[in-house]
Amino acid sequence: MCGIAGAFDLTGSGRSCDSLVQSMCHKLSHRGPDDQKVLSVGNLTVGFARLSILDLEQGMQPMFNETGSIVSVCNGEVFNHVEIAKLLKGRGHQLRTRSDCEVIPHLYEEVSDLTPLKLNGQFAFAIYDRPRESMFLARDHFGITPLFYTLADDYFLFASEIKALLQHPMVSRECNLSALDQVFNFPGLVSPATMFKDIHSVPPGHSLRIAIHTAEPVIHQYWDLVYPSEQPLLPRKPINAIVDELLELLGKSIHRRLGADVPVGLYLSGGLDSSLIGALAQSISPQVRHSFSIDFLERELSEGRYQQLISYKLGSIHHPTLIEGEDIAMNLKKVIYHCECPLKEMFNVAAVMLSGSVKESGLKVVLGGQGADELFGGYIGYRFDQFHSSGHQPRPTSSEAERRVNESVWGLDSFIYERPLLKQRLEVGNLYSAHVLDSLNTAGSYPLPSFQKRRISSVHPFHRRSYVDMKLRLADHLLGDHGDRMSFANGIEGRFPFLDQELVEYVRQIPVDYMIGGAEEKPLLRRMARGLVPDPIIDREKFGFAAPGSPYLLREKIEFVNDILSPQQIRKDGYFDAPAIEALSKKYRSDGFRINVPFESDFLAVVLTFGIFRDIFKLPQLA
Repeated sequence: MCGIAGAFDLTGSGRSCDSLVQSMCHKLSHRGPDDQKVLSVGNLTVGFARLSILDLEQGMQPMFNETGSIVSVCNGEVFNHVEIAKLLKGRGHQLRTRSDCEVIPHLYEEVSDLTPLKLNGQFAFAIYDRPRESMFLARDHFGITPLFYTLADDYFLFASEIKALLQHPMVSRECNLSALDQVFNFPGLVSPATMFKDIHSVPPGHSLRIAIHTAEPVIHQYWDLVYPSEQPLLPRKPINAIVDELLELLGKSIHRRLGADVPVGLYLSGGLDSSLIGALAQSISPQVRHSFSIDFLERELSEGRYQQLISYKLGSIHHPTLIEGEDIAMNLKKVIYHCECPLKEMFNVAAVMLSGSVKESGLKVVLGGQGADELFGGYIGYRFDQFHSSGHQPRPTSSEAERRVNESVWGLDSFIYERPLLKQRLEVGNLYSAHVLDSLNTAGSYPLPSFQKRRISSVHPFHRRSYVDMKLRLADHLLGDHGDRMSFANGIEGRFPFLDQELVEYVRQIPVDYMIGGAEEKPLLRRMARGLVPDPIIDREKFGFAAPGSPYLLREKIEFVNDILSPQQIRKDGYFDAPAIEALSKKYRSDGFRINVPFESDFLAVVLTFGIFRDIFKLPQLA
């Protein structure tokens, strides 16, 4: 992976903006520390910051077709590039490198806007079509790779991170209050929203096209996770046969993601998902030798025993990183700079320290287990759904107002995602200033623009929750601010074998009763892991990855934390109600206070990290 940036002149006059794009690329140097290149072609000036992983000698971008009429830059990996290259050569195309990204401009010549559908990978690419004087951009199916854009001074600007777009002096830094509301009410931001009112994120599975002399890009959804509304599409077969087929598909996915001209390592959390990835990866390639983990001093947060257990089983050279509470405060500003949004959990600090450990070891690529919980039912909500649907206990009766909110957001009046939305929104509303509340009355976070309510209206509750998890938790949060930005803060690429198009296509068709295990989460994955992963890891309950939150920071009396949360600063910034924040701070400081994760949210963490975010990115004060 790497960083891409560009400016497309919508006036069609070919204005030079090399210095701007060079500045944008410089802001992405952490993503691509190995090389940089800026090139002007027609009405496009494009920049590329490279992290060299495949075809180290000739893989520099941009890439071109034979005539130079199609120009592309891609941040990411195309894992099926060998098969595509073979087909392209059969069609007469001439490829000059082994780079996976070289297939993109040639494939675009053949299939145009269908290009992203043909790719199995994690990617965000931009293609300049000179004959049509237009740009075509796309983000991968699941949102592993980020892609942001905005319009300024008759330029269409795009980049892998928002900080690059902010290099143009006319890009607005006005806060998107609806996005702030999303952070409070959901796991994190949801594309196309960003924390900046006029900067947008291309949603997962979407593409866009914009041509000269047009005012706005045309957005198109080229893929979505579609679950069967009634019967599964797979023929009924013994569960052991499904397990065998899943293991074969996961093995193929891992094999694809081991393709690199540099060593590949493993993230080992001590949980089931990463342990299974590690066991299969080492069986495929004994060269996968290095593993990495994060552990905490606090006994209730520590998974060290299980990390050591799987590392010993694999015989890996293990690199554990121990996090102490003071590390949270020391790294928090760096985290917010890179993730470009406020947070309601502090585990991004653990993620950035983890990728720092990989960097120190000299590796550039690691495999992780993201996606398994969303596909196989790893969160507690799946068990709640099963408990209620089995008749053991009916769902609590909702008020008419609650049903109206649920209907507005989900298209279903009885669906509860993490916690009752109306109750939570009232709690959050009490924290806002009057100015923000007035603005949110007309521009709140509901409904979610990229959320397809029709996808969950008639599917099984298990699939309903899986779809919502993929949209609201996985893409822009776990893969975005927690995954991509925390890895690339240290120039590290994460690859996720569970998020393979072929594997996901199979999983979505599995009969739901194979996916449900009573009080046991992810029963299918447990069967897959038996004999490959130590039994204590398979049989343990899911352990949510967490880190000390804002109550710890408050009790430690850290100066910058106290300054940001002081009534004077809260009033000066103008986004929150000072008495409400002071009362919440007092509550969080009290001895023995703990946030009951996952049933309660660390609201003060959002306020604190928003204050850091506003200061770093120079958002205006509202007071």
